[in-house]
Amino acid sequence: MRRDNAAIRLLEVLPERELGDRRSQQHVYIDVNDVDGLDAELKPELDRLPHGRVRAPFDTEYGQREFHVTDLDALLISFGQKIEAA
Repeated sequence: MRRDNAAIRLLEVLPERELGDRRSQQHVYIDVNDVDGLDAELKPELDRLPHGRVRAPFDTEYGQREFHVTDLDALLISFGQKIEAA
């Protein structure tokens, strides 16, 4: 879904996922223009979260650069942008 400068992906839970595991049921993907800039902006707050709740920016095999945050209810929030070909 897109509106103005915001986009949210609604992702399907794959059939092979264990539906009893709450971590596999809740995932929001937010497309951004500058994932590293957003990570740097949020870093002071992200650093205050408990260990294991934040995954630093990384490149994926499907062509996105992302970082992840998990909230207290096990909602996985992915922030990402398409990696532009050099």
